[in-house]
Amino acid sequence: MNAVIRPARKDESHQIAELDSIASSGVVDFLYEGLVPGKRPVEVLGEIISSDEGFYNYANTIVADVGGSVAGAAISYPSRHQGINDEMRRFFPPERLAHLKGIFESRVPDSLYIDALAVHGEFRRRGLAGMLIDAVAERARGLGFSSLSLIVLAENAPARALYAKKGFLHAGDVPLEYHEKLPFRGGSFLLKRPL
Repeated sequence: MNAVIRPARKDESHQIAELDSIASSGVVDFLYEGLVPGKRPVEVLGEIISSDEGFYNYANTIVADVGGSVAGAAISYPSRHQGINDEMRRFFPPERLAHLKGIFESRVPDSLYIDALAVHGEFRRRGLAGMLIDAVAERARGLGFSSLSLIVLAENAPARALYAKKGFLHAGDVPLEYHEKLPFRGGSFLLKRPL
């Protein structure tokens, strides 16, 4: 399979949002559901990713392009941006933010944080996720960071195995309690990869 790993384009923002939704394991739906009448959570997220402002956008995304289609994506940004900011407080219901506080506030200082990494099902097990991680690591070095960081669900064994293979180490437990609108139960881990 021929894949091109490259920076994302603005016109791919909605495809990136679909992948971000996959990576989030339900968190995108939990956060965005019902906030913009007539729009699905992934549509709202696509509009945010298409913005030229801020850090959570297509400009901080690397994609795996297979035959002209976005098969996978990785969104990353400096970990100093990880957290609940004023814009989020104005947009999201406080109880939703409070439930995810551990995820938003767990960070490895001075690292490039991988917020979302996903590959569409039909392209999995072909090395694309590893190629995306390598590209993000190269980006991190170019930006002067000495490590990568990310959060992974404890129950996501395939992702944890990939991250271990790519040199990520346990940097802490991230509290994440059960919620009836989220499909996971086992907490999560903060991981760090020195560069």
